[in-house]
Amino acid sequence: MDATNLNSEQESDQQIDFRKLINVLIKSLIWILLIVTLAIAGGVFYLRWTKKVYQSSSLLKIKQTNESSTLGFQSFDSRNELAGEIELIKSPIIYDQVIENLNLYVTYHAQGNVLDDERFPKGPVEVTEYEVLDNRIYHRNLYLNYIDDETYELSFLIGDQEYSFKQRFNEVASNNFLKMKLTVLNKQQLMSENNFIRFHTLGSLRGYLASHIDVDINKRTNTIRIKFVDFNRFKAREIVNQIDSAYLKHTLETKKLINEQTIAFLEGQIEKTGSMLQNSINEYQNFSSKHLTVDIKQDFGRGIARISEIDELILENRYEGKILENVKNLVGQGNMKEALYQLKVFGMEDLAGNFEKLENSIDNQEQVTKTATEKSSAYQINNRQREKARQKLIESVDQFVEANEIQRKELVTRKNAQNQELFEMPEKLIESDRIDRNYQLHQQFYSMLNRKKIEFEIAKAGIVPEFKILSSASLPETPIKPVEVIIYLYCVVAAFSVGFLLVVIRYFLQNTIVSPKDVERLTQVPIAGVVPRYEKQKMEISLLIVDQNPKSIISEAFRTIRTNLEFISSFKGKLLSVTSTIGGEGKTFVSINLSGSIAQSGLRIVLLDLDMRKPKVHLAFGRENHKGMSTILSGKTEIQECVQNTSIEGYDFISAGPVPPNPSELILRKEFDQTIEKLKEMYDVIMIDTPPTGLVTDGVLIMKKIDIPLYVVRSEYTKLGFEKNINKLYHKSGFKKLSVIINSVKQGGYGYGYGYGYGYGYGYGNGYYEEDNELGFFARLFKRNS
Repeated sequence: MDATNLNSEQESDQQIDFRKLINVLIKSLIWILLIVTLAIAGGVFYLRWTKKVYQSSSLLKIKQTNESSTLGFQSFDSRNELAGEIELIKSPIIYDQVIENLNLYVTYHAQGNVLDDERFPKGPVEVTEYEVLDNRIYHRNLYLNYIDDETYELSFLIGDQEYSFKQRFNEVASNNFLKMKLTVLNKQQLMSENNFIRFHTLGSLRGYLASHIDVDINKRTNTIRIKFVDFNRFKAREIVNQIDSAYLKHTLETKKLINEQTIAFLEGQIEKTGSMLQNSINEYQNFSSKHLTVDIKQDFGRGIARISEIDELILENRYEGKILENVKNLVGQGNMKEALYQLKVFGMEDLAGNFEKLENSIDNQEQVTKTATEKSSAYQINNRQREKARQKLIESVDQFVEANEIQRKELVTRKNAQNQELFEMPEKLIESDRIDRNYQLHQQFYSMLNRKKIEFEIAKAGIVPEFKILSSASLPETPIKPVEVIIYLYCVVAAFSVGFLLVVIRYFLQNTIVSPKDVERLTQVPIAGVVPRYEKQKMEISLLIVDQNPKSIISEAFRTIRTNLEFISSFKGKLLSVTSTIGGEGKTFVSINLSGSIAQSGLRIVLLDLDMRKPKVHLAFGRENHKGMSTILSGKTEIQECVQNTSIEGYDFISAGPVPPNPSELILRKEFDQTIEKLKEMYDVIMIDTPPTGLVTDGVLIMKKIDIPLYVVRSEYTKLGFEKNINKLYHKSGFKKLSVIINSVKQGGYGYGYGYGYGYGYGYGNGYYEEDNELGFFARLFKRNS
């Protein structure tokens, strides 16, 4: 086989063979149906023996509204978080109230054949008074046996010990374990059922409620949904209603208690704060009387302002002093114009008048100097006047300087006095600030406490918890589990999953050929035809059947093989052989019936049984095997002595004869070729049933002398791997005329007509053949779909 064909085969191996899959599915159909049936039955039993769980729920809208908000006061509800409300609902505070209100300490039950049923809130009897004397009595079944209208029997097990007590109805009966009073509510029910009661501890009941309750919040809508599940739907509903009631009651009581405690606290604080406020007022009055002031802070501010004014005056004084010194220097230097200019600029008008005179004297001097000399009398007079004015000006400046100095000293003295007063003021200011701060603090706190007291008093009367039950607990009609549809769906899905897994496993574990497609995929050897499975009777040995019903499918199959082989070569004068890989694949069956079909075409044929180790041909015809090919080849008998007739005219056979010790050596003898030549003279066709080539070499030795070798494989029997042997014969041994016949193909699965390269073949449907009418409904169904 070349590389191209090998790659093609490898690619085919990776594809799903749908025909093979359908075949596996058909073979597994009964198992799948059985698995589905068992699964549904399991679902039925599960539903029958599983207690139904019911769920009841209520929807609450939680919001604390305060009517005092209309007066401008804020709400004081500190439990606005829904998460906190959930913890309250699931707390022992609520659980204990529910347990007490419903008296869950005692439960009543009726024993059934499979499941027990709890009666709620009471059974046919009621326990009105009880006291458990022995804790071992808790959570045990205490069976009630009605004796008469006045007497009953109480029985129970503790360990392996059974206890029984006869007690009277409507009386407090006592034994070593408990005291209780039993009242009959339904006599007929008590007599007709097997009833028992149970006592429960508080801890177990709390655990029971906690494990069966579920609380969900919706922050967007500010709602809480309370859900409770139980085997008894009436009990589930009542517990949810009791939880709602207990939660509402606790909320109101808690709200009232919180307000009362807050108001009492505020009243105490108001009294203490009022006393402290009065002390602050007295202290403030004493301080004002002592220091003759009402507001020390204002006095301090005024002192600071006065100091600032004095500082400004001192600054102006110093500035004027510097100007006067500068003017004096300018006058001494004779720079009168500059001195006069500065006096005018800085606003010293008193000195400015003297400077005006000096300025006029200077102007006159300048006029005189233009018309007189320095020795003239006019010039000298003017000069004396000018000097006199300058002296007066210097004296005026000195007077101003002296006055300026006196003013400065007075200002410094005033500043020092004011500073001394301010130096003493901080201590008074600190004391005043402390007194004022205490007063303000106590005043504000006192006012706040009084305001809060008023608000809480209004809240006490005006707060109304808005506890709306948007959806009250209803009586559940259908259980939340087990849900029948879901259980059955799970069962069916599980069954089909197991069935699918079974099909997949069988598909991958199936290592036999099934259809012609398998043969085509594994080898290039042409297929001569397909023989359908013979199902009319179970054949312990190979039989000749083509003569029984010429219109049967299997007869037509052999005619098709005969026709296909004629395309290879004419049968007349030819040797045909039939072999297989191992025994049990039907080579003898094919040899016998293919020979019969050839004989029915009018040719004379002889079938030779050369499988001398395990001869079977004689069994198909019910004949003896005392002589045959082994005796002919060993020279003990003649051909005519061994030839046996069949029911078909022109169809003879020679059995294998006694088993020889050396079959291979007999075939290699020249007597074998001589025998074949003699038989060719006697018959048109010679058919040889050879040994399996996968077990012994006899078949290969015979095939070397054969004109048309045939290789039989059996559907669902021949192992994958047979192709190694057949490919070896076809490619290495040179048997290029080798053809394959597929035997025992299941009807309806793959088709039986098989063309031999020329599109020639037959279909076998539409009720043309007799076996079609004998097929069952499913066989006909799958056959139509094949």
